[in-house]
Amino acid sequence: MGSSDHLQYTFKVENSTEIIRSIRSGEQEPAHYKLDVDSFSLLPSSLLPASPFLESNEFNVGGFRWVIQIYPNGNKKDNGDGHISIYLKLCDKLNSSSFINVIFRALLYDQGRDKYLIIQG
Repeated sequence: MGSSDHLQYTFKVENSTEIIRSIRSGEQEPAHYKLDVDSFSLLPSSLLPASPFLESNEFNVGGFRWVIQIYPNGNKKDNGDGHISIYLKLCDKLNSSSFINVIFRALLYDQGRDKYLIIQG
């Protein structure tokens, strides 16, 4: 695909409206942010009930400020109870006509098994 090539596809999400995804090549250099969590197994007991997630420091990608939120026991409000929930959260306020195309990939390293879990959304 050249720098101006564009691929668009459409899919439906259960109980939701139609979503159109668009992929463009060569417009923005990929960026990354690394969040290290020491002793992940101890994380749930160190969080407060009012704030059941770990939040990264703010970082800048594509001219926008972001944070990563990790719910080690899942986000109960989003039916994630008993699972790890990971969110990429935009810190900047946008107007209603703004559009940001994001490809988010999380790599979770399990030291005990020496394997990675890759989540992309």
